[in-house]
Amino acid sequence: MDSTTNVESLSALEQKLLNMNIKKFVPFNLDGNKLTCKVLRVHDGDTASVGTKISNKYVKVNIRWLGLDCPELHSKVPKESKLCRLGRNYVINNYLNKLVVVEMGPMDLYGRVLATVYDKTTGESINDKMIKYKFARAYGTDGTDLHKNDWSESELDAGITIAGGMGLVDN
Repeated sequence: MDSTTNVESLSALEQKLLNMNIKKFVPFNLDGNKLTCKVLRVHDGDTASVGTKISNKYVKVNIRWLGLDCPELHSKVPKESKLCRLGRNYVINNYLNKLVVVEMGPMDLYGRVLATVYDKTTGESINDKMIKYKFARAYGTDGTDLHKNDWSESELDAGITIAGGMGLVDN
């Protein structure tokens, strides 16, 4: 605001904002909220974009599924990228453009909300399903970034085998 602004012409909210100390402002945070969301986009097995309504606006929230480590999509290890695509395809086939319940957690280092995602129909944790079906393994359940270990051949083979039994294809 420049020095020529007439303070009397400001609304009560605008005046209050001007007078507030920086320490009174808190970061925007969805942590602790459970929201019904639509799955808008699936990047890989542990990263997606969801849409929901907050304060009369429809907003997109990028989430990182809490407690999961999926193989990297662009891994130089062919079986890792294959298992990642199969896990992503599982999420796409079952949840893309559908409603889920997202329990929002803290933000990660990349600005994504760490979240636990639940099947809206059954109430089951999709995070747990991803681990059960071997598309992911447990990782940093407290929201911290732990050192990731390389995926073993047996871990990759187990997930690929389960995906084949589910009829998932690698595309």
